[in-house]
Amino acid sequence: MSEDGSVAKMTRGLHELTGGDDRQFGGKSAGLGELLRAEIPVPPGFALGISAFADFMAAAGLAPAADAAQAAAMRTAIGSAPVP
Repeated sequence: MSEDGSVAKMTRGLHELTGGDDRQFGGKSAGLGELLRAEIPVPPGFALGISAFADFMAAAGLAPAADAAQAAAMRTAIGSAPVP
């Protein structure tokens, strides 16, 4: 869960995002929100906050990869970890 314990704080509809949300939801999601605001067609969807990934990593007991050499092992570990 997020710091305030709310799953809702970890997700947001793309139509709710602006360019200023890039640090919380990533640049691609924020960019899609900006496209929607400009009335450019984008399929409906939602964004999962960066904090959700951090919470998943902590709950799964996985530390972030320290360098590129560990990236492949980290991808395998993440792919096989159960979703909490």
